[in-house]
Amino acid sequence: MKKVPGHPRLHVRGTTYYHRAAIPKDIKDTYPKVEEKKSLRTSDFAEAIRRVRVEAAIVDRAFEEHRRKLAQTASRDSRAAQVEELTPEQLDLAEQLYYTHLLEEDEETRLDGFFDPDEETPQLPLPAFDEHSESNDELSGHTRKVYAQGKVDDFFKAEAEEVLSWQGLDVTLAEGSPSWKRLARRLQEATIKAREQIKARNQGEIVPTPASPEPSFAGRGSGTFASEAMAEWIQEKSLGAWRPKTQREHKVWSTHFLDVVGDKDVTSYAKADARKFKAVLRNLPPNWVKNSQIRHLPISEASSRAAELGLKPMTNKNINKLMNFVGSFWRWAEGNYDDVNGDLFKGLQLPVDTDAAEERDPFSSEDLQRILNAPLFTGCRSISRYRQVGSYIPRNRGYYWLPLIGLFSGMRLNEILQLECRDVAEFDDVLCFDNNLSAPDKSLKNKASKRKVPVHSELIKLGFLSFVDQQRGLGCRRIFEDLKVGNDEYYSSPFSKWFGRFLSSAGAKSEKTSYHSFRHNFRDACRAADVPDSVANALIGHTERGMAARYGKGYTPSDLKRWMEKISYPDLDLTHLLPKA
Repeated sequence: MKKVPGHPRLHVRGTTYYHRAAIPKDIKDTYPKVEEKKSLRTSDFAEAIRRVRVEAAIVDRAFEEHRRKLAQTASRDSRAAQVEELTPEQLDLAEQLYYTHLLEEDEETRLDGFFDPDEETPQLPLPAFDEHSESNDELSGHTRKVYAQGKVDDFFKAEAEEVLSWQGLDVTLAEGSPSWKRLARRLQEATIKAREQIKARNQGEIVPTPASPEPSFAGRGSGTFASEAMAEWIQEKSLGAWRPKTQREHKVWSTHFLDVVGDKDVTSYAKADARKFKAVLRNLPPNWVKNSQIRHLPISEASSRAAELGLKPMTNKNINKLMNFVGSFWRWAEGNYDDVNGDLFKGLQLPVDTDAAEERDPFSSEDLQRILNAPLFTGCRSISRYRQVGSYIPRNRGYYWLPLIGLFSGMRLNEILQLECRDVAEFDDVLCFDNNLSAPDKSLKNKASKRKVPVHSELIKLGFLSFVDQQRGLGCRRIFEDLKVGNDEYYSSPFSKWFGRFLSSAGAKSEKTSYHSFRHNFRDACRAADVPDSVANALIGHTERGMAARYGKGYTPSDLKRWMEKISYPDLDLTHLLPKA
């Protein structure tokens, strides 16, 4: 394995790129590995650069988590262990303590009395009342000015350090923590409020000094950082519920969340943290990590820079999706830790302007004819040169059959691609596609996806069963063995990209068309044939809504076959696809 230029951790063995990192010296003796090495599962240099940056960020966070755990262990018996950030409750307590302190201090001054030149000179130096009043106004004015400007002067920096040492808090806050500025501003707020009360006292009004507040969070705190809880969550979910792509998406965006709001005790997060993360997302463009103008920046800086550059942000739907990735962690944490707010993202979803039916367009009749008249179906040079006219018609390849099956079944792309030869079988004398979970590499979107879809007679006329028999004869497990699984372990991912290029070459590509458009064509064909909605839902694998979902055992294959045969595309000429006698 040799190192290659482009990134300090990028290495290559043969044609495959790897991320490789030495363990930092300060944790080398305690870290569970002697080296962090992982295949990037690509032989493309540009893709390797992108992946190595992501993996490097993940590994660096692992190093930081290990350091944090070491620090926690070292300070476990310490009375004032260092914390990365203050909790909202600690900030509230600090403000209350400081407010009470200022009023107590003022009350003590009044109890001692003020200097009056007409009276006997006191033994101790006392301030004059006018001096005390002017000083209060001056301090109030200065504090209001720096508070309005968002400044933290040396006085409030020193006050923040002092307050953290008071009984009830007794916190050692990490140097450079963003909580320093938050704390200083809270002390400024306490000062402004207290100076107003002191001014009222100067005018003869009765302003009681409040009792010293008790810490409401005494005994609380799980002792677990959010990053540690997230690692536990990801490990648990990855044991069965998540595929690698799902795991990666949840892990990446949950890590981004901590980058934005900080890694602290899992019990200390509040709605404000979720709002802050949402604000960052609203400025980010789609695929921001691929944008050369901002991809090198931390996510918060990338968001600010994207706004400055006027980059088009991602859609509300995508923002909602990303917030749901992170929100799922907090729902899990609420069930696994005491005193965790599991509803951080509740109510923060953004409105989505378009409904699901508008997100993709069906293909027009003209587009469908362009697709099926492309060289892939009429004669091309080869699969790799499918754009060029030739004599090869790939009836023995998945590329040829996927568009036709999508059009005449309404099935999802991944459902079709994961079909095994045994999944085309008769049920109650009806030939069906059997969508099931009979193999570890299969997945279904929801419960309704597990279904039997009758094979349309048009597919049989076009020769699909001969292709399936051929695959059986070759000993293939899957029907479409030529179409391999993607790095995310979904069969649909590589084909989707290829099909997008194919659509462009056929002149049928638009912003709102993709392979999924075949499902919309199928649904439109159901409506044109007066297929009842409940039957259409059973065919395409949509969950029934309302009371209808609670009763009955569904439709038999015979019922579905009767309606399936009503599906047609009268404007579409398929005669050139019929097998030659």
